[in-house]
Amino acid sequence: MFNFPTLRSVKLHVESGHDQIYLYQYSFVDESTPFVPFTKVRGAGHCAQTAAVSDGVPFVNDDESNLSVEYKQLKGAIREMWHNFAVHGMPVLNGSSLPEWPAVSADGSPYMSLTQTLQLEGAFLEKRAAFWNDIYERYYRAPVPPSLPSLDHFEL
Repeated sequence: MFNFPTLRSVKLHVESGHDQIYLYQYSFVDESTPFVPFTKVRGAGHCAQTAAVSDGVPFVNDDESNLSVEYKQLKGAIREMWHNFAVHGMPVLNGSSLPEWPAVSADGSPYMSLTQTLQLEGAFLEKRAAFWNDIYERYYRAPVPPSLPSLDHFEL
């Protein structure tokens, strides 16, 4: 539901000259991850990465003592990447121990998979994107890329 509009937005922004867009998929799951409602399946839900940036376990408690070593490591990596992006405009700085993470291209590649191990992947959901792109090309009559950002100010 969220994936194709995100990919379409990325495509239009890149095509209009925005060159500091970084795409990721958060899919970390361990024994502390809650079950998907009404199932016995654990999965990263919508906005699950927010808990990895925040102290404690949001909406539950602020005790992180029971978090797995893997999750604590991921929290540290995500915090570092978000900090780097906010301060320097890129999530991974030269010389970092984190995997290289180049800006995304119009085709949705590459993207960073944020799971037990950080891994740079190719095009994000390539077959699904092709399916929806075909529909947009046939039925959407006036796609217009956004204008270039103003040099006078930057907005978050």
